Amino acid sequence: MIEKAVNVLLVEHDASLARSICTSLSCEHKVVFKVAWVREISKALELIENTHIDIVLLDLSISNEDSADIVKQLLFRSPRAIVILLCSHTDRVIAMQAMAQGAYDCIDRKSIGHNWIKRVVGYNLLLKKADELQAIAEAKLHAIGRASSLGIVVSNLDGNVTYTNPAFQAIIGYSATQLLEQQWTSRIHPLDRLRLVRKWRDALNDQLVFSTEVRLLKENTNTCRVRLTRTLIQADSNIYGHLTIVEELTD
Repeated sequence: MIEKAVNVLLVEHDASLARSICTSLSCEHKVVFKVAWVREISKALELIENTHIDIVLLDLSISNEDSADIVKQLLFRSPRAIVILLCSHTDRVIAMQAMAQGAYDCIDRKSIGHNWIKRVVGYNLLLKKADELQAIAEAKLHAIGRASSLGIVVSNLDGNVTYTNPAFQAIIGYSATQLLEQQWTSRIHPLDRLRLVRKWRDALNDQLVFSTEVRLLKENTNTCRVRLTRTLIQADSNIYGHLTIVEELTD
């Protein structure tokens, strides 16, 4: 759990439910939830504009048909806030519209219990943090890729290409869009492909960094010889994909 004070804006007309939510969050020891409760949307918009808010718990029955626009206004004033909707089964259409405007999750009002609300709020905090970290990691990878003179290819666990840098695109003559979602071996010369796949499987079994020379099929039907160095992308024993470094070799 995130070890910090979390500012929660509760927009709820039902005083009994509001008190229950405030009590539930105040009983959490790992995270300090500071809850500000308001009954009116105007008060919520004023508060979020002048106070740092991490999470908004928004009662859809207050906003009715304007809920999507209200979510948009809340996020305009505080883009990093997590908006969680409090709704009933009759609010399904309105909830979908609000989710389309950036609401992060939706909770059935009837299911809210002492432990349930803490778990949902805590889960969404961690999920948003994970999304932010992934975005930062991808931005760093793209920055490194743009600066590298060597080709870089990232593929997922199924072997489908998820990223190529400008240097690799220049080597092979294809754009990033053309290479996306292709198998990482799709541009390897057919006479080299089987040998390459066998060597890569052997390297995986021995958990070694793999390196070999192969021919690539370029966009203009020519070929070029390259050295591939391939390894796993992993952290804390979890494997997320594969990284291939491509060095073009001169004749």
